[in-house]
Amino acid sequence: MSSTSSKTESSKSPAKPTFSPDMKTFLTLATKLFGKKEISDVSKIIDENRDLEARIASLQKTKETEITFLRSAKDNEIKELKSAKTKLQSDNAMLKTEKDILTKEFGEKYMSWDIRTSKQMELEGEVASLKQQLEQANQTAIASNATLTDVQQQLEECQYELQEVGEKLESETETLNQKQHELDGTRASLKSCQNMLQIERQELGLEELDLDNLAIRFNAFVETSHGLARRFFLTELTESENLTWNKISVELYQLDIVKLIPKKYPLSNSIPSQHLRMALAEKIISVIYHSDIFRQYYLPESDEIEKILNQLYKENPRREAIFRLQLHYAYKPEVEQGRVKRIVKSATDKVVGFLGPLLFAPAAEADFRTEFEGLLQEAVDLWRHVQRSAGRAFVENEPDDNWDDYEEYDSAMKLSPEQEVHIPDEPSAILSLFPRVIMDDVLICPGYALWSNQSTVVAAGLESKSRNSLNGLAGNSTAGVQRRGKRRFSGSGEDAPQSPRSLSGNLPALRHTQNRSISLSRREEDNGTLGRE
Repeated sequence: MSSTSSKTESSKSPAKPTFSPDMKTFLTLATKLFGKKEISDVSKIIDENRDLEARIASLQKTKETEITFLRSAKDNEIKELKSAKTKLQSDNAMLKTEKDILTKEFGEKYMSWDIRTSKQMELEGEVASLKQQLEQANQTAIASNATLTDVQQQLEECQYELQEVGEKLESETETLNQKQHELDGTRASLKSCQNMLQIERQELGLEELDLDNLAIRFNAFVETSHGLARRFFLTELTESENLTWNKISVELYQLDIVKLIPKKYPLSNSIPSQHLRMALAEKIISVIYHSDIFRQYYLPESDEIEKILNQLYKENPRREAIFRLQLHYAYKPEVEQGRVKRIVKSATDKVVGFLGPLLFAPAAEADFRTEFEGLLQEAVDLWRHVQRSAGRAFVENEPDDNWDDYEEYDSAMKLSPEQEVHIPDEPSAILSLFPRVIMDDVLICPGYALWSNQSTVVAAGLESKSRNSLNGLAGNSTAGVQRRGKRRFSGSGEDAPQSPRSLSGNLPALRHTQNRSISLSRREEDNGTLGRE
């Protein structure tokens, strides 16, 4: 196409160039400057330039036509490619669907094949196991046959031995029947002996005591006794013309009971002094319990009888109990009852005589005598069961570190920090307030004492130091006592017998103590009050 255009242009004659006004002006100026030859060259150049521009325009048009053709061809190719792509995508989707279907079918077939393979392997394992079991069963059967032969042989031997045992059994049965007859006779004899023993117990009056119940009753009696002392002796002093503190001191510090009174004993209306007067009263009452009430019997006592009882208890406690009860029946009941009344009255007279100076109200002494005599009768009624028991009771009135205390002597007041420094590091018992009772190594009553670390005792000691007027009181009262010589206190006579057994470290007694609930509360270190260590 380009060659055809070239030929067409060359066949045409060159036309006279036409110039624009500017160009004409330019040519005129050039003619003037350079001459006609140069102008001729410029015209030639311009003609060539015009030819070139015409050729360029022709070529550009040709190229645009080619480009348009090529673009159309490419668009057609693109359309064809897009159509092919769409077809390929459709084919690809169909192939993917077929692939998924084939994959799913393959998976299902593979799973089925795998299940069948696993099942086959399991079956093969079971078959192998069954074969092994069958082999073992065959071996067991062979062994069982051999064992069966042995068992049959042993059975024959056992049947022979069984026959011999049967013969021996018949012989033993006859012997057993004879023994049964003998046992029946022994039982009848034993029952007869038990009946006789029961009759003997009834005749002797022996009692089998419930020690737990006895401890509860003693606990109640301890509370009653402590309450009586509180009502009559936890009181304020009253001074008058006929009753001065000096006179009270002289009455209290008698030769027989001066050892019962704490060395530091202030006479005042302070709380510590009142509680120590109550403690003194409980100490004297405790001595009366120990010496006059809690005795093995209420007959006239003698050292020989005590020695006999102690010796019998060591050798045979039952014979000691029988002998002790025989002593109870040495007098007729009415005679013994009369003696008991005399003992109660004598004990009451002793206590009222010694504690009279501390009974200040006009009717206090008569009221105390009546109530205390009733309390002693209650103690006698309680103790009579102990006297008639098959076991033996022992009474102690010298406190040790295992004795209990009354919380009241500690909770009555709170010590100040200055007073607390005077609490002793190692507390000790000052007075016994109620005796300790032990029965056949079982603790019935733990015993109650006044302790040196109790608040009222510490405060009383400090009060005594501050009362210089009492420093010479003990010497003066002792001299007065020697002149008067009244109210002899037999605190050291006719004490209850002491146990021939050693009770120190006795575990049953300690266990019994732990198992009893003594309602009189004890001081505990964890309650914030100082107790015995």
